[in-house]
Amino acid sequence: MKIVLLVAFLFAVLLTSTFALADLEDKTYKIKPNGYKCIDIELPDDFGSVTTLTDFFIKSDCKEWCDLTEALVTTDFANQITVPLCLSAKGKKIGDSGQFSVTLTAPGKVKTYEYGVCVGDVADQDSGKGEACGIADVQQDPFSISISPNPIYAPSNGDFTYEVKLYAQDDFDLEVESKTGKKWEDVSLKEGTWQTLSQKVNSPPANDVLTVTAKIKDCKNLPSCKKTASADIILAQPQEGFSISLNPPTLSVSKGDVVNYNLEITNYGDQKEYTVKAFLDQGLETDFQEQTFSISTSRTVSFKVTAKNAGGLKVVVESAGVAKSESASLTINELVTDIENSLDGGRLGDLETDAVGWLERNKNKDIGDQIDSWDDLVGGEAGSGDNGGGDDGDKPTKPVQGGSLDLVYITIPIIVVIALLFYLFYRKRKTVDEINYDYTRER
Repeated sequence: MKIVLLVAFLFAVLLTSTFALADLEDKTYKIKPNGYKCIDIELPDDFGSVTTLTDFFIKSDCKEWCDLTEALVTTDFANQITVPLCLSAKGKKIGDSGQFSVTLTAPGKVKTYEYGVCVGDVADQDSGKGEACGIADVQQDPFSISISPNPIYAPSNGDFTYEVKLYAQDDFDLEVESKTGKKWEDVSLKEGTWQTLSQKVNSPPANDVLTVTAKIKDCKNLPSCKKTASADIILAQPQEGFSISLNPPTLSVSKGDVVNYNLEITNYGDQKEYTVKAFLDQGLETDFQEQTFSISTSRTVSFKVTAKNAGGLKVVVESAGVAKSESASLTINELVTDIENSLDGGRLGDLETDAVGWLERNKNKDIGDQIDSWDDLVGGEAGSGDNGGGDDGDKPTKPVQGGSLDLVYITIPIIVVIALLFYLFYRKRKTVDEINYDYTRER
């Protein structure tokens, strides 16, 4: 179906749309049978910088999984438009899955986001793309990483400062590395507290994307021990409007944990009045109260959420007739849940017997202890055949996640390395500025 969505109509949709539990990015969702999950496509924020009235064409190939195929939206920076895309598992059974893409097109530019959906007995969402149920059962969120501000508005021929925000509900030691080349090798996260890193660097010669990666030290066998955040760098200084970010966006916690959230609001142009509201799924409780205040530059609103069960929350910020939303989600004991789901789906192969014992020993332990124990379980020497009489049995070098995922994990790094060596060998050397902008001149 083709729908022409004008600004006035879509503003009404924004105020009545269902909860959206993620920002627009590559995601995999797990939905309960006959359940649904809604994603807010927010324009122009999900597309990037626009300075004039712009037509955005939205196209999805989600077929029977969602309610949107095509839409045309006309808006500009000062008029945020929200188009809800709702995924449905109606009539689906546990184990059913699908993959699809959402493409945003504007004059001269295209952005594509990849999605996966898996039907399971516990709702969840994870970053990544690929076979949906396989991704959902190997990705967890032991800690959160984000970049602030997001997006980053930077001056041409100048410099800017960005911050890396880290949070967890357990104690972790991290290694953090930015695309700029900056490394923070000893970052200690303490349970329930925020850790902020910052760097001042040169502006790029053109719009770019900043990425920062963090990894839990000494964790080798869980893909989720490594997480990456990204933020668009836009060479512009907006004269009006505002941007918001809610952190942590996704996090695995223990039942009853109290999570400390931060909502950051950045105001552009003249001082404006803002109203902030929060909506929570059943099973989550908060001390947040609806509030109204004025902002000239920026403001952080801090509040607590108690996870009595897994669920999502959505914050809506409204100013001068424009409303923007950010969503977040909490999962309970996610590593244990994912291993249980992997056992039910037969995705652990020869590791299944040992995983059953692991579940009994670790289902009530803290997140960090679960990670260490799983790392020990699957990290034994390959082919040793002797576990010294312990109860873990033979230990493969990593969990068997199914042929397709194993193939991806093994072959992609090899292909990338070979391609890179070939490229560097035959390529004439260019200056640093021709390849990328000079991040190294930290100020």
